[in-house]
Amino acid sequence: MKSLIRLRQLTTNQIATALPLGLSVCVLALFTVPNYLKAASYQREAVAAESRAIHAAARKDGLRLKQQDIDRLRTALAERGRRLPASPDKGELLGTLGRLGDRKGVMANESKSGRMGVVPVPGVTGGKAARRSVETQMSGSFDALFETLSAAESLATLVTVRCVELTRQATGQEVIGPIEAHFTFDEYFAERAAATPERDGG
Repeated sequence: MKSLIRLRQLTTNQIATALPLGLSVCVLALFTVPNYLKAASYQREAVAAESRAIHAAARKDGLRLKQQDIDRLRTALAERGRRLPASPDKGELLGTLGRLGDRKGVMANESKSGRMGVVPVPGVTGGKAARRSVETQMSGSFDALFETLSAAESLATLVTVRCVELTRQATGQEVIGPIEAHFTFDEYFAERAAATPERDGG
C-alpha cells in the first residue's frame, strides 16, 4: 500500500514537472516554427530578388551593347551610306561629269545615259531599285581621268563603276598623246523612279 502511494506521488510530481515544461515547449514552438517558416520564405524571396536583379543587369548590359551596335551602324551609314534619288532628275552623276569636263587636263568629254530599269537589291528580300547606265567618253591626262572616277564614286547618291577602258595613241615618234577613256557607270534610284518619265540622256 505504501509503495502504491509513493508511486502515485511520484507520478503526480512528474506530471506536475512535465506539464509546465511541455507547455513551455508548445509556446516556444508556436513562436519559433512560424519564425523559421518566415525566415525560409524571406530567404526564397531574397534569392528570387537577387535572380531578378542579375537578369535585369544582364538585360541592361544587353541593351547597352545593342545601343553601341546601333551607334556603330549609324556611324558606318553616315560614312559609307548612299541615298537613292526619288526621280531621274535628282541624279547627280551627269551634272558632276559635265562639271569635271571643264577642268584642266580634260580635252574631250561626252556622257550619255541609258534607260531606267528595275533590278533586285542583293541581300534584301523583295528589295528593288531603279538603275540606269551612263556611258562616258573622255580624253585627257591620267590625273584628270582618275579624278573623274574618284568624284563619281564619292557622290552622295549610289553610283558604281562597271567598266573602265583606257587607250593611248602616240601622236608622233616621241610625243605621247592624251589618254582616251571609256567609262560605264551604274546610277541607282528609288524603285518608283522607274515610273517617272525621263528626259533624253545626253
